[in-house]
Amino acid sequence: TGELACVAVHSSYRKGERGAQVLSYLERRAREQGLHSLFVLTTLTAHWFQQQGFEAAGVEALPGARQSLYNWQRNSKVFVKGFEGYGQISSAWPQPPPKHVSVFESPVALC
Repeated sequence: TGELACVAVHSSYRKGERGAQVLSYLERRAREQGLHSLFVLTTLTAHWFQQQGFEAAGVEALPGARQSLYNWQRNSKVFVKGFEGYGQISSAWPQPPPKHVSVFESPVALC
């Protein structure tokens, strides 16, 4: 299981599916590294993660080390997405962004 800690898309680009494209790329990379699933903690974008196939879960679904770091005052919602066909990487998944695109030029920020 891997944690997707921060993905932000500039408001001017939110209708362009850039967040979904970045998520698809990160999922492909996670699978290539042998991960079975990703989890996220969010306070504002639960609906977006659900639209992307993440399912609501409780804090108990987090890996043990991450559970001990959970901030109860922040009240983040936990979402988990398992990968179907674990181990099968589809060539149809998005390729990485061009190397000449920096975080500063991109409308998507990975924090």
